[in-house]
Amino acid sequence: MLNRLIKSLLLFLALILITSISCTNSKTLDDNSREILPIEKSSLTINAELNDLKTELATQQSEIKSKAFQVSALEETKKSLSNQLSEKNQKLSNLEIQLKETNSKLIKNQKQLDRVEYPIAIMSSDNEIVTFAAPPKRIVAFDSSAVEILFDIGESKRIVATHAFATHPEAIANIPKVGDAFNIDLEAIVALEPDLVYVFYKSNVEPLRNLGLKVLYIKTLEHDFEKTTDLIKMWGRITNNMEGANKSITTFNQNIELITQKIDSATVGPRIFQDIGGLWTPGSNTLVNEVFSLLKTNNIAKEINGYAQISPEIIVEKNPQIIITVNPKFFLDNQAYKNVSAVKTGNVYTIESNSLSVPGPRFPNGIREIATIVYPDIFDNVENK
Repeated sequence: MLNRLIKSLLLFLALILITSISCTNSKTLDDNSREILPIEKSSLTINAELNDLKTELATQQSEIKSKAFQVSALEETKKSLSNQLSEKNQKLSNLEIQLKETNSKLIKNQKQLDRVEYPIAIMSSDNEIVTFAAPPKRIVAFDSSAVEILFDIGESKRIVATHAFATHPEAIANIPKVGDAFNIDLEAIVALEPDLVYVFYKSNVEPLRNLGLKVLYIKTLEHDFEKTTDLIKMWGRITNNMEGANKSITTFNQNIELITQKIDSATVGPRIFQDIGGLWTPGSNTLVNEVFSLLKTNNIAKEINGYAQISPEIIVEKNPQIIITVNPKFFLDNQAYKNVSAVKTGNVYTIESNSLSVPGPRFPNGIREIATIVYPDIFDNVENK
């Protein structure tokens, strides 16, 4: 009996021990499974990231190949452009050499063209032929235009006398005066021993020629101011200085062109009237009327031929919008002109210079003076006088 009891007790203890061991093993297995699962998940993540990196690397490698191809193409283009640039530089260098050679030839040809072959002949306005075996060294110039041209082309040293009305340039004050524009001092002229006397007035020709003097009579331009360049060219030939004459002509033409370009957009200018004194005014066939036409203004005296005196009634009737006069007060303070547009607006001006009265190198300056009055928004403003 005791033995059975002991066996039963031992069997019970053995069952308890087996159950305990079994539970422990089961727990250990569960714990191990839990530890393996995160490792498997981490491995999958790494593999995915690795695959992404491989894909990105492949893309970058593809882009590198593409960029390398582009760089190679650019290098070829650069090489081609460099070759083209080198060729063009060589062509440019050759062209510059050719240009220098051409310019040298042109200068040489121009000098040949500018060289005057004497003797030369000039047709006088009275149809007399005046010949020159050489450039005159002592000129009596009874013409303001001739004086200004000779100064402008650099031949003023040849002028030994002129008339009292010549006022430009300032250096003319140091040159002897042997009469006025129409009256000449024959004795004084003979004493100067000139080899040319130049006059613009026909009545002076015969008395001078009767004294055995060489006289060139060229009637002063009354219209067609562009023929001023013909006078400049004539003096260039007479003095054998076509280079100076050509420079003067170029400047003259350029100044006219600058003015016409500035007023190109203008359509119709204002009505204009010029009083040179005593209501004498320039009409058609005058240099001033040509200036008015060039500036697109309407000369109220254009129906007059040459210079003539106009009546106050016509001035009021024509109603000029601009008046240019030697005496502004004559119009501004005169009740007879109170209703004239130019008087009401104060557009009554006087011009200081006499550029328009002398067909010479300064003539474009006179045109600009009038243009400044007519188009103050385009040219520099001029103060009302």
